[in-house]
Order: sequence, then structure tokens, then C-alpha cells
Amino acid sequence: MSVSLNQNTLEFIEKFEKIANKKTWTKSELVEKFVQSSFYNEQFESYHSTALEKSIWWAVKRNKNWEMNRSFYLIKAENGYDQGISKENKTFETACIDEAGSLVKTQGFGEGDINLKMIEELNNNEDVIEKGHSMISTISYNRDALIRHLSEHLFEVTMLSLSIRDDGLRDYQLKKGMGENLYFLTESYFRRLGLAKTKYRMGDFITLKAKERLLNQKPSLLVYEHMVPKNIYLNEIRRLALTNELTQEKVHNLLNKYHFICIVTKEEDRLLPSTTMPLDWDGNNPFYRYEETGIEFEPVQYFKTL
Repeated sequence: MSVSLNQNTLEFIEKFEKIANKKTWTKSELVEKFVQSSFYNEQFESYHSTALEKSIWWAVKRNKNWEMNRSFYLIKAENGYDQGISKENKTFETACIDEAGSLVKTQGFGEGDINLKMIEELNNNEDVIEKGHSMISTISYNRDALIRHLSEHLFEVTMLSLSIRDDGLRDYQLKKGMGENLYFLTESYFRRLGLAKTKYRMGDFITLKAKERLLNQKPSLLVYEHMVPKNIYLNEIRRLALTNELTQEKVHNLLNKYHFICIVTKEEDRLLPSTTMPLDWDGNNPFYRYEETGIEFEPVQYFKTL
């Protein structure tokens, strides 16, 4: 095996995408997996402290089966864990590819045991373990499905708000009411899929400190935080509505670009401006406030009893 860092990380990424147990990964997680793999060489320890991160970034960017963001990477290809409906016996199967490249089917469920519509909306089954008589599934939700759900219904309720004849009530619905509607729709989505019963489990991301407190059952010390203050994009939706320029596509584009939720501690929340982005924000990076304050976060994982 060569000892070229870039070549080794590229080969690692090409293999890892086929055996990964989830689709969304942070850069630090991939670096950790790389160090634990056979592609890592002790020679790399003498390289610059950021060499591994930069090389992982290069490898992911070069690989066509990944989507890149500033703080996380998403596997696009249907490798690693997969899920499907057997047409012959109508059972739901969770499958994965082991490190030897063999297909392993971990569990089958009868047609009446699981909602097929729910299966379509789940992004990926990461793991299935037995606990008593129930099956616990670790999953990552489908963000695209959530954004479609939010944009469709938020557009509908916003257009209905325009028809309210009372000026005061109409203004309320288009201002404070829009934020309440956004939260209600998010909550309804997660509850319908059985992914969360509290807002502190409905995030895209969670900070390391918040994760520790959640595991220690201290949710009162946590905050449900919009990574881009919601007034920034909700005000734009309101402006477009009032000028008769609003479409469902525009709502979808704004939410897809800016609507990310992170679960943070109250101490971390105090470090983040509550209603504004930094003056030097480029208008694109939704994680800029967090990067500026040095707050580290990772994708949330969800658990569902099947």
C-alpha cells in the first residue's frame, strides 16, 4: 500500500462509503475512522496537525458519491446500509454490507408491523438491535422530506393568512404566527414518524456538551436553536407574501438553505447572537455563527422502536 496521504484517504473514502453505518458524517468523525483503518500509516503522524482533515476534505470532494457541506458530509450513493420491501413475502428488511463485501440481512418485519409510507421517508437504517421483545432502530431522518413537508404547509398557511380581513390578526399571523407554524409543522413531522417527543430531540445537529446533558437526562439545560436566526428567512417569506411574489418553491429554497436546528446548552446559546448573523457573514454559510464561536456539533441520531 502506498504511503501517500491523499491517495490513502481517497481509497479509504471509496471503501468506507460501502460499509458506513450511516449517511451523514462530520469531518472529525471521518478522520477518526481513517486513523482506525488499515489505510492509516504512522508516517502521517509527522505531518501538519491539520493534514488529515484537509486530506479527508480533498478525498470527499473528489469522490462523486458524496455531497459536501462546511460541517458535514453526506453519502449520496445507496451503499452501506440499505432498506427495501421484499416483493415476494412483503417483509421489510434491513441490510448492510460487511467489511468483506458480503451482504448481511439483519432483520425482517411483516407488512403489518411497519408503515410503508414511513419507510419511504426514513433516510437510512443505521443499526437494528434487539431489546426485550421490541426492535430499536437507529436512523437518520430524511431532511429533504422534512423540508418538503415544511415548505408545502408553510406556504399554504401563509397564503391563508393573507386572506384574514382583520389587520391586527393578519399581521400577527404573518409575523409571530409564522414562527409558531414552523415549529408546529416540525414537531408534527417528527412525532408522526415516532422520532421525537420533545423539541430537544428534533434537531439537525447537537453540540457535544448538549449531547452529554441529554444523555444525563438534563433537558432543562438545553436550547432548541436556529443556526440561522429564523427571523432572517421568515421575514423574507413574509415580504414575498405581501408583494404577491411568494411561491412554494421560494419557501422551499429558503428553508433548505437556512433552516437548520442545533440543540445547544444554555451557556453555548449565550455565545450566539439571537436575532442576527455576524456582519461579515456571506449570506450562504448557515453554520457561520457556530464556526465563529468555536462551538462544535455533530448530526443528531434518532432511535425508533419498531
